[in-house]
Amino acid sequence: MEDEPSGERNYDDDRVREFERMQREDELERYRDRDLAATTAYLRMKLGDSFMKSGNVRRAIGEYKRAVKMDGSNPHLRTRLADAYVFAEMITQAMSEYRRVVRIDPSYAEAYASLGDLFRRYGMFKEALREYQTACTLSQQRAFYRFKVAEACWSLGMEEAAVAALEQAVNLAPEDAFYHFRLGDLLSRTGEVERALPHFTRCVQLAPHDDYYQVRLGCALMSTGDAREAIKVYLQAVKLDPHNASYQVLLADAYEQAGDQGRSSLLRRMAGMLSEYEQEFVTRRRAEYGLAT
Repeated sequence: MEDEPSGERNYDDDRVREFERMQREDELERYRDRDLAATTAYLRMKLGDSFMKSGNVRRAIGEYKRAVKMDGSNPHLRTRLADAYVFAEMITQAMSEYRRVVRIDPSYAEAYASLGDLFRRYGMFKEALREYQTACTLSQQRAFYRFKVAEACWSLGMEEAAVAALEQAVNLAPEDAFYHFRLGDLLSRTGEVERALPHFTRCVQLAPHDDYYQVRLGCALMSTGDAREAIKVYLQAVKLDPHNASYQVLLADAYEQAGDQGRSSLLRRMAGMLSEYEQEFVTRRRAEYGLAT
């Protein structure tokens, strides 16, 4: 076999190198185009966010659609669009968009949680629970998804499962007052006030300026017969919201239970006639510690 002329070998090598260079340049250009599209889509999304904040949902949906058109494989952008559809009561479109997200990225937990919210909104609690559980599996450190599971379980009458899910949420976010409060609330609804009490106490420690948390702790203390400790807590709630007549009435209940009729009567006179909303609030709170209105 005759050797290939060296000039032809060099020519072929040059063509290969030129072809490879052109491929690299094309790839770089595609990356640049993708980056530009992603950046522009992000700006469109932020513009949509600003319209949402100002209450212009129609304009927001338009911007989110443009963002999705530029970067259709981005699950975050599509979820934003779906959320806007929910806000606009365009439920069919929202459902379709959330489902499209999970097809594009089956690991995107937020889309499953949002689907769960839609199902729960229309009383489809079993379907909601399934979606929330999927979100928990995909994002095992997210306490909020455990809370969602608890809500769905409670709606289905699965009290023990609801409590267990909220206990998991508390373990995942032990410094978040909200989860302690929700667990305390669930436990008190099931009649387990002694178990609820430390969670109400902890949520007050974590959020000392939340008057409602103070009131719920006071109610739990009243349920255990500890009116004197309840007085201390109610006083703090009244201090935080001195014009709340409901709180004054609850404090009067505590003074009466502690045997101080004088302060109790004075507080009731100060509270005056309660509004319908205030009376409903007092009735609910009294029910927690077994006092008939």
